[in-house]
Amino acid sequence: MARRSSKGDPATGLAILGCLAVVFIVIPAVLTLSAYVVGFCFLAGLLFFELRTGKRPPVATAAEFYSTEDIAALESLRNKMARLREQKARVYHDADHLGLMRRSHDPRRFDERKSLGKRLNSRLLKFDEQFAELASQMGGLRRVVHDRRESWSREFERWRFHSSGRLAFRVATCVYVLVAVTLQTFNPIWLQSFSATVSRHVWFPVPVLLSFYGSIVIAAVSSMAITPLAWLIRFQQMDRPLPGDNDFNQLWVHKTAGETVDDFVNSYLIANLDGDEEEEFADGHPDWDGTDERRHWYEILGVTSKATYDEIKAAYHEQIKLYHPDRVAALGPKLRKLAEQESKALNAAYEEGSRASR
Repeated sequence: MARRSSKGDPATGLAILGCLAVVFIVIPAVLTLSAYVVGFCFLAGLLFFELRTGKRPPVATAAEFYSTEDIAALESLRNKMARLREQKARVYHDADHLGLMRRSHDPRRFDERKSLGKRLNSRLLKFDEQFAELASQMGGLRRVVHDRRESWSREFERWRFHSSGRLAFRVATCVYVLVAVTLQTFNPIWLQSFSATVSRHVWFPVPVLLSFYGSIVIAAVSSMAITPLAWLIRFQQMDRPLPGDNDFNQLWVHKTAGETVDDFVNSYLIANLDGDEEEEFADGHPDWDGTDERRHWYEILGVTSKATYDEIKAAYHEQIKLYHPDRVAALGPKLRKLAEQESKALNAAYEEGSRASR
């Protein structure tokens, strides 16, 4: 049979060493720090935060970060942007009425095979550059106002941190003194036993403090427990938005629709500048055959009922090109659907008029 090893289990030895370290090192160290150091730490911390905590940064509302001149400048820039959008929409509006086609690969620009297309593209490019300049000015103005807010916020956060620490150490110091004095005044039997236990384990015992060790240690532990709690409560209490924060964010943080350069450059849909309501094409059915009593074939084509075939053909070609797929590719799905219906209505009216003219 194999003989058992005479050496002990290493894990058992380590456990014994750990217990000895706790009994002879950790506990005495904690008791010594609680008895001699914690009280002085609270006094030092209180003195530090009393000296570092100044007055609250002097801002009552978010409106104090900007002036009436700032608002006037912002509104002026917005008005200039709105005028540029109107001018750009007018270019598209007039060009489409003139029958100028847009590029199939870039509906924001016009076909430059005609000189008018080149001139309008040059004007649109100028509008984009002017809008980019206005957007840059608006961004600079907003950064100035936002920097004022950020500078105050950094100062306020420092004050908030120090103010919370000052309150926490005030509370901790009061708890320390109150608990120590109260326990020592009543001095119950269990406290006397605890003081004797502490005096046997504490390092560098002082004979004069033998009867005070228990109350001092309990006061230190109570203060250390209350300090972070008081700090956190006070810190959270001061985390409140300033009055007027919503108005500030609306003016200087959030951009409204159409204020970005990308939105302006990519805006190429026709605006309803004349305020006219969109008319339904025929009866709204894509298979209309031109016999609807509300819109006769000659009304659709814009000719008289006695028009010749050449007049009907010319009117048809003049109108059908307005609804070419390349012309309406940049429009929304509803307008494209209406353009498709109108094309079918024109085709049906052309066939009906062709038969009537023969």
